[in-house]
Amino acid sequence: MYRSAGLSLENISEILNSEQTDASNVLENRLLELHREMASLREQQRNLISLLGKDSSLRTTHSMDKDQWVKILRATGMNDEAMHKWHIEFERQLPEMHKDFLESLGCDEEEVKRIRAWSRSARV
Repeated sequence: MYRSAGLSLENISEILNSEQTDASNVLENRLLELHREMASLREQQRNLISLLGKDSSLRTTHSMDKDQWVKILRATGMNDEAMHKWHIEFERQLPEMHKDFLESLGCDEEEVKRIRAWSRSARV
C-alpha cells in the first residue's frame, strides 16, 4: 500500500521499523510533494499546449484554463454574484481542493491567494 502511494523504500522502512516515526507525518509529506509535482506538471502541460499552437489536435486535451471555465459558467447562466457564491462555498467546504482547482486552471500564486481571500471575505 505504501509503495502504491509513491513512498520510497526508505520512508516505508522508517514507518515500519521505528517506534518514533509517525506514519501520518511521512504520508502528509508525500501528499505535499505530490501537490507540488502536480502543479509543476500542469505548468508543463500549459507550456506544451502553448508551444504546439492552435493547429495541434492535442491542444485542448485534458486541460482547461480560467477563461474557458468562466465561459462555461456564464453559458449556464451564472453571473458574478453566483460565481462569488460558488467560490465561497468551495473555499468553505474544501479549501485545499479549491486551491488545487484554481492552480489547475493556470492561476498563478498571487491570483490564487486573491481569489481565496475574496472567497473568505463573505459567507453565503
